[in-house]
Amino acid sequence: MVKVAFIGGGESESIFLKNLRIKEELKSLGIEIVKVLNARGENNLDASNISPLVEECRLYSPDVDIVLADAENDPCFTTAKRRIGEQPDKILLARKAFEAWLLADTVAMRKKFGASFSYPTPENTPTLPWEEIKRVSKLHNKNPPSSKPAFTREMVDRHGFSLLSATNHPYCPSAKYFVDTVRSLSRK
Repeated sequence: MVKVAFIGGGESESIFLKNLRIKEELKSLGIEIVKVLNARGENNLDASNISPLVEECRLYSPDVDIVLADAENDPCFTTAKRRIGEQPDKILLARKAFEAWLLADTVAMRKKFGASFSYPTPENTPTLPWEEIKRVSKLHNKNPPSSKPAFTREMVDRHGFSLLSATNHPYCPSAKYFVDTVRSLSRK
């Protein structure tokens, strides 16, 4: 079992990583989460702000520390990784935003929006995935979610969001890359 400390880019990523079901899914991949920190916004994930977060993670003696963040405001993954810097052991990014992974879990989203729900391209939404989730809510005659953290909590706690299910979506490669990367850590 590989011990990992995570730094989530915001509250939604932290809620996701602290969820018992997600911890169990990661444990099935050989990963034990020893700490989850909330960077409190992507603007705190730059080379000048990351040091205290990484240092706090390392107090929990992880084998690896990983940043899970969005690439939404950066033109590409390389730019996002350069912005965050070299101090974390690994930087794993959701294309556009973490909320795309929520859209990719068709099983959980059907529990929320009904049996006909399907989103063809969760990482290629016309706007940011959060805006798309609000639009989809209205289309399905649901009140739009009040906030990203509230929606994330609802999806993981009430509707059974599964990271592994999201990786099955053919158009959510960043979720699959996240799983493949953490799985590879336990094989070393």
